[in-house]
Amino acid sequence: MGGIAYRGLKQGLHVTWTLGKVIFPITLIVTFLQHTPILPWIIKLLSPVMGLLGLSGEAAVPLVLGNALNLYAGIAAIMSFDFSIKEVFILAVMLSFSHNLFIESTVASKVGVSWWLISGIRLALALLAAICINLLWNGGAEPAQYGFTSATDVVPNGWGEITLQAIQTALVAVAQLAVIVILLMIVMQFLREKGWLTLFSNRFAPFTKMLGMEKTHR
Repeated sequence: MGGIAYRGLKQGLHVTWTLGKVIFPITLIVTFLQHTPILPWIIKLLSPVMGLLGLSGEAAVPLVLGNALNLYAGIAAIMSFDFSIKEVFILAVMLSFSHNLFIESTVASKVGVSWWLISGIRLALALLAAICINLLWNGGAEPAQYGFTSATDVVPNGWGEITLQAIQTALVAVAQLAVIVILLMIVMQFLREKGWLTLFSNRFAPFTKMLGMEKTHR
């Protein structure tokens, strides 16, 4: 059992390091930009468009980062702002459709799918989902809580306090990611080595085959 936990821990640390290399700097940069004239200007400019989707102007930041880079950059940006529960849900659904848009659409185009078609479909689904959620859900106005982090009304004074707040936000984001990932990897390692994953795979094989996902044999 100890060996399984060790191998799961090792895998979890590796995944945390891979994701942390994206989440830490993005969180740091976005937190810094919040205290400069640049980000508030961009947010004010995009607020009317974001309002049509039930989002505040700040939501443009995780949307741009999530679409241009990847989900982890979008997550880092989300954790840098004080969004409502409804906004976080809308952002999560939108990014599930259109994350890493340029790279993934380019990969799809390599197998004969039109880049413009696949990109247009993904963006259309993201926008449609946001509009539907905004129209159908009247709740979710409460501030979102991101694990161990909590919203604060304290405004940092000077670049020293801003830097400290940015580093603290980024470190907490990576730390709570590590807790989730490491525990998940330990459980997955246990299931894998005990043969339960293979059992689950065999049970769900008929269903996944209907979705076009064939079981691989190793």
